[in-house]
Amino acid sequence: LSLLIWLVFALLVSSALQKSATVDEQSHLFRGVAYLREGATHFLLGHPMGSSALSALPLLTEGDLVLPVNTPAWQSGDWSVAGDQFMWRLNNNPLRLLFLGRLPVIWTTLMLLALVFRWGRDLAGWWAGLFALLLLAFDPNLLAHGRIISGDLPLTLFWVVTLYGYWRWARRAGGWPALLLAGLGLGLASVAKFNAGLLLPVLGLLGLGFAWRQRSWRPLLLLFWVGVAASLVIWAVNGFALRPFPGGPFWEDLLWELQYFNKPHGAYLAGSYATSGWWYYFPFAFAVKTPLVSLLLLAAAVVYFASRWRGDRLDSWV
Repeated sequence: LSLLIWLVFALLVSSALQKSATVDEQSHLFRGVAYLREGATHFLLGHPMGSSALSALPLLTEGDLVLPVNTPAWQSGDWSVAGDQFMWRLNNNPLRLLFLGRLPVIWTTLMLLALVFRWGRDLAGWWAGLFALLLLAFDPNLLAHGRIISGDLPLTLFWVVTLYGYWRWARRAGGWPALLLAGLGLGLASVAKFNAGLLLPVLGLLGLGFAWRQRSWRPLLLLFWVGVAASLVIWAVNGFALRPFPGGPFWEDLLWELQYFNKPHGAYLAGSYATSGWWYYFPFAFAVKTPLVSLLLLAAAVVYFASRWRGDRLDSWV
């Protein structure tokens, strides 16, 4: 188990040292440093502050770091120009800064691997945990994105933390600490990427399932406290801002993103280009980007649980 995680660590670090910066890594990193060093929250990027700040943490050890605080780009909140100045013009060793910013994402990836193993072991034993770990560790998507400065891997980790904490509470294996873990995970997922909003209906469906199995409304009612804990995390990450309301920068960035996506954008899929997009874009992308083994196992799991559910219903009628 440890050797496998060390192997993934080696692959991610070697990739982080060799691969050049992606188009938006400098913007994420600059924005995080600007927030941690200067408290700047006016660089609206369409992403919450959490992931940018996480990647920027190792850069706080750089005593001679220079930010473009006296430039028009800083005053206007132009993160694209300011990020370019910060990364490639004002500081002497941009590749060192890039690698330092990628390190927290690598650590996040390793924590995700460990958590997936733990959940698999809790569900079906040590070998099930190891099998889940193997599937994830050698997934091309994880190896490709597990060292890039973005919110993708932090979101994935905290998404799993949220569901794992709520699942442990529902199994009466963790009590209030497990419920607190779910709230912490939901809050951190929310400040990692706005896609975390999809966790709300997922938690609602899980709550309905647990309520039906336990013949009690308690699993649904306690989701309120999960939401309270998550709201406190969002507020804290955004510096306990009160204006225009608690967590102000978080909501301002969300509004910026909603306005941005209301404008027409170009999209590319399988050799075609369009400004309106395709309704099947994400199912298609999931199908072609997910390893075939994972797709087959997912299909087998759906068939297994469907047949088991059907069998339970037939038994109830006999």
